[in-house]
Amino acid sequence: MKTARISAYCLLAFLCVAFVLATDLSAGEKAIGKVTQVQGNAVVVRGTSRLAARVGLEVYPKDVVKTGRKSRVRITLVDNSIVAVDEKSHVDLAEYSFEPEKKERKAFFSMLTGKIRVFANRLTGYRKSTFDIKTPTAICGVRGTVFMVWVQDNNITVVACYESQVQVANIMDPSQYVLLDPGLKTAILQGQAPQVPVLMTEDELNEFKQAGFNVGGDVGSTTTEGSTTTEPSTSTEATSTTEASSTTTST
Repeated sequence: MKTARISAYCLLAFLCVAFVLATDLSAGEKAIGKVTQVQGNAVVVRGTSRLAARVGLEVYPKDVVKTGRKSRVRITLVDNSIVAVDEKSHVDLAEYSFEPEKKERKAFFSMLTGKIRVFANRLTGYRKSTFDIKTPTAICGVRGTVFMVWVQDNNITVVACYESQVQVANIMDPSQYVLLDPGLKTAILQGQAPQVPVLMTEDELNEFKQAGFNVGGDVGSTTTEGSTTTEPSTSTEATSTTEASSTTTST
């Protein structure tokens, strides 16, 4: 009886330690941003823990954002860049570093499924400033722009550029790439070079604006309706050409 009780205590202690380690994997890491808007059901997976996405929740490198049906999450990074994750998406915040004192910013995120819209803040005077998105078929690279990445399935990715310029390459052969100017999109099929860019439709442009990105203008805080929860935007010390206000988020 005594041995069984000791074993139970040991098991309980082990589970407590495992829980603390699982929920505190971010210890020693710096937060790279925080959730500023949530609609529907979404989680942030951190190690073996699943945290309900909520306004104010800090995110860290290697966190994975997952959204359900009719659900969306907006994340504002510490450099004032914005990542808007659409429904039924899986986005890994694999690598991110922002060092204003060194004039350096590096973001490298990957997607398995779904759609994201990104405002990559153009940081003036920075000697290193990269923002890359990897999908099963493509790699997208920018320095500062507004763009969309849509992983339709494991065999096709669609990338659209709304401002500035986006370089899109085949994941297996980066030498096969196209440059997208504003208003253009391309599709990247498994094992193939990006298709010849074509013009986006008016509906596609409007969809992006309805998501809270004022294309050709500012990006920042939003007004929302329905069950969306939003946190007002905040400023940072980064020197940037930030685009700053926005519109209504679609539900």
